[in-house]
Amino acid sequence: MRFNSPEEWEKLWKTFHELREAPTLQRESHLKILHDSDPEFSRYLEELLHSEEYAGEQLEELVAEQLSQLTREQEEPQIESGSVLAGRFRIVRHLGKGGMGNVYEALDQELGVPVALKLMRSDIGTDAAPERFHREIANARKITHPNACRIFDLFRHE
Repeated sequence: MRFNSPEEWEKLWKTFHELREAPTLQRESHLKILHDSDPEFSRYLEELLHSEEYAGEQLEELVAEQLSQLTREQEEPQIESGSVLAGRFRIVRHLGKGGMGNVYEALDQELGVPVALKLMRSDIGTDAAPERFHREIANARKITHPNACRIFDLFRHE
């Protein structure tokens, strides 16, 4: 089961803590009720409870980090349509997001052509991240295929 929102993680985390502290018979009864209404959620919860016996604090840290990351990603502001970046690229619309940032359709006002802009998330703006972008560009320039987009340049917008 994939939990894609903070609300789903919070529900899982809350139920996990309630059942972890419950007496065995009460836990089993609650899991049976959950299984009847949502078998996938129940199975995942049972796996967490079983794993917790072995992992303890590490499991709590992992789930807390997942929740924190989901919350940060949802809070990342999107750039509004019509905004101009680097004095050149007018944002048309948000296309999607990946591990390092968001991708936008934009118009290169200098050349008058549509482009895709990949913008690095602000929470991963480490010194190594721009270098990773540079490597991505160098590697992508080596690929020529109709289904692969071409990368032309790297800009910094403050």
